[in-house]
Amino acid sequence: FEDLMHPSDNTNTDWDFFINNSKLNRWEKEFRFKKSDHKYAWVQEIAYLIRDEKGKPIRMIGLLRDCTENRALQYQKQIQNKISELFKEPLKLSEILKKILEEFMRSGQFIISEIWLKNIEGNQLNLITFNESQENNNNFYKNFKTYS
Repeated sequence: FEDLMHPSDNTNTDWDFFINNSKLNRWEKEFRFKKSDHKYAWVQEIAYLIRDEKGKPIRMIGLLRDCTENRALQYQKQIQNKISELFKEPLKLSEILKKILEEFMRSGQFIISEIWLKNIEGNQLNLITFNESQENNNNFYKNFKTYS
């Protein structure tokens, strides 16, 4: 089961605290879980622990529910709010766009983010701004600004 959890979410500290605290009987956690297609889904795990009279765990009853869609909607709203706030700041458009890409990168879901615009003739794409993670810093963008 633990092998299917996303490495960033697989921390046993909460679980160890829960299991070893005889006063706790309700467990709840959201984490990314690897599906059969090797993509990750956000899931919510809810369980109730039955303990004996000494507080030792004897049985657990629970469920695992896919909450990927809800997480995506929450993330979308969060990003929209942050972008709205950026446009209220007295910054140049290029600075705002750069900050938007930085926000995407902070989410940890991307290693490269870009904003491209098509020229007025419609025959060329122009790279307006980009951001890449430190581990992906391979000078990909050094001489690359347009695509026809």
